[in-house]
Amino acid sequence: MKAIIKACCLGMVVLLGVNGIWCALLYLHFMPLMMLDALWMAPLAAALLTSYKSPRLKILLGALMAIPATSFGTVITAFYGDSSDFPGISGLETFAAISLIANIVLCSIGSCIGYYMSRSRAGSPDPSGASSSKN
Repeated sequence: MKAIIKACCLGMVVLLGVNGIWCALLYLHFMPLMMLDALWMAPLAAALLTSYKSPRLKILLGALMAIPATSFGTVITAFYGDSSDFPGISGLETFAAISLIANIVLCSIGSCIGYYMSRSRAGSPDPSGASSSKN
């Protein structure tokens, strides 16, 4: 259980870090396109790391990173209100729905990649070069 919590916290740190940097850049009125790409790829990276580090329930935990990713984006959009693409309460609902769909897709892809990376790591040969077969 402790390893699962650590894996989820690692994904949350990625999401909080990228969203925190984005908020700072919005406050400074400086919005480079590279940071926008990082903002969109953060859910994928968070899901990948969560899935990779989790001992079990890998794909589920990775896919569940879509919920905090959507929540952080919705809070930022609500905070900046008029400067967002969807101002107002109905605009916030629209943003949350679109963001949730996009984040579910990104987190599902990231969790599958993390799952397969952890599986390939588990099946990799012993780095010490020692043979596990006994004659």
